[in-house]
Amino acid sequence: MVDSWCITCHPSCQKCSGTSETQCTSCYPLKYLLPSNNSCVDCNVDGYFVSGSQCLQCDSNCLTCSGSATNCVGCIASAYSIPSNSSCVSCDVDGYFISGTQCLECDPTCKTCTGAASTNCLTCETPKYLVPSNNSCVDCDIDGYFISGLQCLECDPTCKTCTGTAPTNCQTCETSKYLLPSNNSCVNCDVDGYFVSGSQCLECDSNCLTCSGSATNCVTCESSKYIAPSSNSCVDCNVDGYFISGSQCLECDSNCLTCNGAASTNCVTCESSKYFIPSNNSCVDCNVDGYFVSGSQCLECDPICLICSGSSTNCVSCANSKYLVPSNNSCVDCNVDGYSIDGAQCLQCDSACKTCFGPGPTNCLTCVASKYFVPSNNSCIDCNVDEYFVSGSQCLKCDSNCLTCN
Repeated sequence: MVDSWCITCHPSCQKCSGTSETQCTSCYPLKYLLPSNNSCVDCNVDGYFVSGSQCLQCDSNCLTCSGSATNCVGCIASAYSIPSNSSCVSCDVDGYFISGTQCLECDPTCKTCTGAASTNCLTCETPKYLVPSNNSCVDCDIDGYFISGLQCLECDPTCKTCTGTAPTNCQTCETSKYLLPSNNSCVNCDVDGYFVSGSQCLECDSNCLTCSGSATNCVTCESSKYIAPSSNSCVDCNVDGYFISGSQCLECDSNCLTCNGAASTNCVTCESSKYFIPSNNSCVDCNVDGYFVSGSQCLECDPICLICSGSSTNCVSCANSKYLVPSNNSCVDCNVDGYSIDGAQCLQCDSACKTCFGPGPTNCLTCVASKYFVPSNNSCIDCNVDEYFVSGSQCLKCDSNCLTCN
């Protein structure tokens, strides 16, 4: 109605608000109202879809659609279909990748990707790290891998854990391997100069050829060194108190300063205050009967001496059944003329006595030739004086009235 007139709609309109083809309010069957310009159309062109009695425009990325503006059936040339929701997008956002005409979703671990599999990642979602060897995204908290920036890289095969890909970036080692701290590598630790300590392969002391338990606990030694069993160390063995025996440096007897064996009878020189016995190569205090000190040696007295000093025949006391002659410090049987036993000594008789019982001139028992025994005082004289006369071997006194007698 226009004022009081009833005017015919445009032939394309079933109902209208004016005579123009763009003033339709409803359409005839098989025609659909286009809200954007209020016209009635077939709605069979790309970019539009039938929704009830209307012909609505698809989303700008849809080439065609159905049921809703975003339910694309085909996409424009610059857009890609998302099968999961039938939408068309530019597919330039994280989490999606282009596959032909489709925009497909990456694996949930991937931030960006080249395919839907978990091994098609290009970058990873936080807190995941990219494994370049298979393009997967992982936590990177397992043995054999380490974090480098945004990547999860594989350790050298010898490493259990590491800080880099080189064989010298190990932190811990695979079973049967041991960490060498000097270069952070994992080794068998079965070469000379190294020993296993827990999970590590440590270097022996420079003097050890092989060692065990600690660097200084040597098992064998480098050339020119010798093992000291008391400490399991390797030494030059050129110090006092030790001697070389094969590959070992052994300790001398405590009395030896130097030696050629461990026994007390293998001494070469002695400790201070000890003296060397050449007869058995031992070192002693030399304060026992039968021996005497001579310089640094302890020498044996002559067998007849119980104690001697200065020389083997310079007796101080004598062995059993022998008697000391003080005049020459010798020991004798003391059973010869001219000597008498006095305690442990053999004393020389007075020169006039042949035998005696003491050293004095009045201790004679018999006299030497040309001397005569005086019984009254046990002396031996020439007996050529007044008042005495020779009687056999004796020199007897004359009667008191005689000046001489025979």
